[in-house]
Amino acid sequence: MISDYLVKLILEYLININYVQFLKTYTLVCKHWTYKLISTLAIEQSIEIIRSTLDIETTFNLNLLKKYRLTKYLLYFNSVLTDFIKSNFGVHIKSIYTNELLVDSLMNTQLYPNLSQVFIKHSPKLPITFLETFKISQYSNTIDFHLYYSGQDSGIIVLDINDFIQFSYISLSHCTIKFKISKISSKNRIKSLTLFSVGKDIPQMKLLLNQSPMLEELSLEFNFNEEQCTLFFKDMFTATIPWTLKVLYISEPIMIESVLVYILETVKSEKVEIYLDEVAPDKQVETIKLNPSIKKLLFYADYNIHNYIDNYENLESLNSNSEISTKPLIAKIKKLKCQTDYLWTNIKHFSETLTSVTVSHIFNTFTIDNVITLLNIKTLDRIHVSCFKLQAYNLVPDALVDSLKSNTNLTCFILDSTYQVSDYSHLNSIINILQTNYTLKSLGLPRDYEQLPEDLTLINKQLCELFTKNKTIMKTSLRTIRPLYPILDQFFIGNASKLN
Repeated sequence: MISDYLVKLILEYLININYVQFLKTYTLVCKHWTYKLISTLAIEQSIEIIRSTLDIETTFNLNLLKKYRLTKYLLYFNSVLTDFIKSNFGVHIKSIYTNELLVDSLMNTQLYPNLSQVFIKHSPKLPITFLETFKISQYSNTIDFHLYYSGQDSGIIVLDINDFIQFSYISLSHCTIKFKISKISSKNRIKSLTLFSVGKDIPQMKLLLNQSPMLEELSLEFNFNEEQCTLFFKDMFTATIPWTLKVLYISEPIMIESVLVYILETVKSEKVEIYLDEVAPDKQVETIKLNPSIKKLLFYADYNIHNYIDNYENLESLNSNSEISTKPLIAKIKKLKCQTDYLWTNIKHFSETLTSVTVSHIFNTFTIDNVITLLNIKTLDRIHVSCFKLQAYNLVPDALVDSLKSNTNLTCFILDSTYQVSDYSHLNSIINILQTNYTLKSLGLPRDYEQLPEDLTLINKQLCELFTKNKTIMKTSLRTIRPLYPILDQFFIGNASKLN
């Protein structure tokens, strides 16, 4: 007989796939499981309650947790906190989403001992005055407060900077900030700062950034003109933050070429994401030496940056819409997302380290031979090809099946096509692949024109045999075929609803 310890490990894995389906199904197996083991299971991921009101389904799901006496779980709450919730589930609440009118009444830390995040969304119709009375400093340092504020007509909001910096996560849009005082006397808790169409008071912004040593993520979208862009990014921003960020996101309609170079060479951030409508030339660029702190670069602009970057050695991940580079890219990149031309030009230079490839080929046709070329890179564990049109020619020929079988590292294989593909069967192709490959966890193929028969008995039998033998596959685009939902739910417990 299997010990309770091993049974609990298995049940804990299953309940973390879909706790509702699990509690409906596995509580019927035996009384010992129901009354002795299930109540001791831990649900690792926070359960999201995102209804604006508690509907019948949400209430039912919560009552399942209560009925089977589960205690090891946490709730992410974006809903109304009724007396029913407070009295029965307060101890489980990890996150609360509210507004400035209710935040004071919610902050009873005795009711919510596991509370770690409070999301406050401010209405632009109300003056942002609650900061004057709501003092975050009185609460535990273990609680992160999030502030979301969207103004109207770029109105000015005047704040005490020592109240403002008590928030860990701040997102402001369509407003101008003015601080009452210029001296920071409180602990600065800001970890993430998002500014969208926010007034550009450079000295105040410099003060805020310079004295936010915990800042990890910075997102900026100002809609600058050329002069403002130069003043902010080159003369103020990069010289203001001496530590290394985790994420820097910039989206602007225009940026001077020298400013772009300055940011890429000077900024200290593990991930840099830049979206530009235009790069305005102002000097002859010969080379760009990426700051060695940059591990992941996402760059989208009508500017062939790869002709200038001189050092990719530290990059682990690259996303780009650039066309063919005139110089070879030599790097130890693990994750690559790019257009097809760029992939074929550079793939030989980093195929030994590549583990993930996402290819977007919007306008032209992608062939099965192209796919097989990728499959022959044995280091890959993830391939995602998104194209305008896929040439099928019997989409799963022997060569493709053989390549999938021999690539034992591959766990995710997805082909997307804007158009449905003719002369091929979505269902039969997936069956052929999964009969051969036993390492894939996710498999997605494009839609076909084939109609399923009215009698699904034979298909259900085939799928039952397939999924009984293939224990690895967890997600498949067969989920898009609605009549097959019952058989998929039987094996995947609802986990096949979408691909990676």
